[in-house]
Amino acid sequence: MSPQQAKRPGEVAVEHPQASDAALQYIGRIHTPWQRREDCPPPR
Repeated sequence: MSPQQAKRPGEVAVEHPQASDAALQYIGRIHTPWQRREDCPPPR
């Protein structure tokens, strides 16, 4: 895992659920006011 993708303290990674028939999953982009991950506040 590269330093940009490494989890920070308090972050959690989850496994992607297995695909199945008639399932809905979010596909898109999440927008934040921060340009870089390093600019984000630390998790609580």
